[in-house]
Amino acid sequence: MSEAKSELDDAVENTPVPAHIRALPLYVPGRSEQSVAREYGLARIIKLASNENPLGCSPHVAQALAEQFSGTNTALSRYPDSDAFDLRNALARYHGVPANHIAVTNGSHELIDLCAALSLRAGTAGLYSQYAFQAYPISIKARGATAIEVPASDYRHDPASMRAALTDTTRLVYICNPNNPTGTLLSPADIEVILDSVGPDTLVVLDEAYIDYVDPTLRPDSISLLARYPQLVVARTFSKAYGLASLRVGYGIMHPDLVDAIARIRPTFSVNALAQRAALAALADREFLQRTQSLNRAGITQISQALERQGIPFIPTHANFIAIGLNDAKTVAQRLLQAGIVVRPLGAYELDDLIRVTVGTEEENDMFLRALLKALGRD
Repeated sequence: MSEAKSELDDAVENTPVPAHIRALPLYVPGRSEQSVAREYGLARIIKLASNENPLGCSPHVAQALAEQFSGTNTALSRYPDSDAFDLRNALARYHGVPANHIAVTNGSHELIDLCAALSLRAGTAGLYSQYAFQAYPISIKARGATAIEVPASDYRHDPASMRAALTDTTRLVYICNPNNPTGTLLSPADIEVILDSVGPDTLVVLDEAYIDYVDPTLRPDSISLLARYPQLVVARTFSKAYGLASLRVGYGIMHPDLVDAIARIRPTFSVNALAQRAALAALADREFLQRTQSLNRAGITQISQALERQGIPFIPTHANFIAIGLNDAKTVAQRLLQAGIVVRPLGAYELDDLIRVTVGTEEENDMFLRALLKALGRD
């Protein structure tokens, strides 16, 4: 077996993988509880690395999935509705738009990637901000296009710089709002500065994975912009506030022509039947969403006040995570890992002095804070 593996490894240069694909960085997600428990022999792991919902998901989801299996043995043997008709219509009612403005995808990450496939080719360019979601440059470069990273300002998108970076080859602009991993927020006016600057042949993807955590008084009404900007795609997800990260359900709100184009390039049956059923149940449970938002607000206050008392810098956040400034963030993150607290060091974003911690339950936040002080030698 080892000899066969060696022969395959030696033949890698002969495989038909383009050079620009070989050069892509590998996106590395946050470590799972299981892998950390195995490595360090720990009984309990507190995962605060991937911005998941500490409450889990709505109890209505489990009930809906049980009903999916009730009285039948074909729940898994039948293909799902590729059009996601019920979910699209529920989302349309929720957002007050026609159903033909909704595209449902395998997480918002799939939509982000499909927009690159739709708009880019060799000789074109995609634009994104420094310190924004790592998936953007990967999706751009995978199409053989040029990825242009625009310098951020105070850890946030700089609309004026993004406008200045546009060229006649720009065909795609990614905006992350609130931004991952810094938690900063653009105002409606900021977003419109960018939208007003792009031509009609440039797609603008407004990634709002964390929008449900934004204070309603500050939350941009991005969907209202669609009437004036037909090249805009508003991307949302069920992975964060709705707690369905494992099932991979996302969606986009956009012009019907773009919905049609996405349908033509999206893999058939990319959103499974259980995910669709779960998303329907999650969307209907407004009380759970409100509990999630309330817990997050309390957690941000709990963590930020504790950091302020210790004189530890952090970036004020509009999401469900906080980026914390530390002199040796990588070492501190490793010490936390050994204590069973999984956070995300941000060296991959060239933010070597920051870690990102997901807001958890009150108990989880307290455990993180105590472990952090111990890792810093302040206990």
